[in-house]
Amino acid sequence: MEQYGMRFEEMNKKQKVNHIWEYYRYHILAVIIGVVVIGSLAKTILFPPPPNDVDIMFAGQMYIDASANEIKEQLQEEYNAGIDFSNVNWEGDAEISSLMFQKIPLMITTDELDVMAIATAKYEHFATIYGEDMFTPLEEIPELSDVLEKYKDSLYICDKTVDEEGNLIDMEPHVYGIKTDKFSSNLSCILASEEMIVGLNPEPKDFDKAVSMLKYILE
Repeated sequence: MEQYGMRFEEMNKKQKVNHIWEYYRYHILAVIIGVVVIGSLAKTILFPPPPNDVDIMFAGQMYIDASANEIKEQLQEEYNAGIDFSNVNWEGDAEISSLMFQKIPLMITTDELDVMAIATAKYEHFATIYGEDMFTPLEEIPELSDVLEKYKDSLYICDKTVDEEGNLIDMEPHVYGIKTDKFSSNLSCILASEEMIVGLNPEPKDFDKAVSMLKYILE
């Protein structure tokens, strides 16, 4: 292939560079992008960021203002806690609802979720299906006795479960959460549009900190 009226072998160094860039720049760019992407993935896999002591999720209809990122950073710095605000219309968006219904139990199984606030109807559905596999009976936690007394009229008590055949049966009642549509001033970035239930994973990564974060959300 000729350029500048001469063969490639006859070009000087600068002309050869220009020639290669002219004909192969897209290939070169593709290789560079591929190396960057693979390098980034390798770094994430080989050197993952340290896990949070506590992971928190809100999943329901809510207004989230611009200060949310600032509050996330504050929680990360002060408590090594990660928090996710998912504005989910469980009844109005079937695709997202189905996705979240699978995602939340999986996050608990993989230690990515310790404290959760979920729209009441879905929380009750989770509790009926999964029970103590997904939620801690709050009445068994002495550190929460004052909170349970304060919210005694808003406790979510589950006394039904689903057996292996899918039948709804009675079970020993447990307090699996606390109902509220107003969160503490610590989370001024969100305004709930519906009632939600706040509860704990049965095996949080840091139990004491998870309990503290539940209080932080409510008080």
